[in-house]
Amino acid sequence: MIDLIVQAKAAIGAVGAAGIAAIWIVKAGLGWVALRWWRGRRQGETE
Repeated sequence: MIDLIVQAKAAIGAVGAAGIAAIWIVKAGLGWVALRWWRGRRQGETE
């Protein structure tokens, strides 16, 4: 019975970690796209 609880906690922890990693990947991707777009606008204005 104790093993089942330990396994359940480990599974929840793994899912939580994967969710956090996915959120960070999405945030990093959006940040990179925004940076590229902003740089493109800046270059367009200076030319």
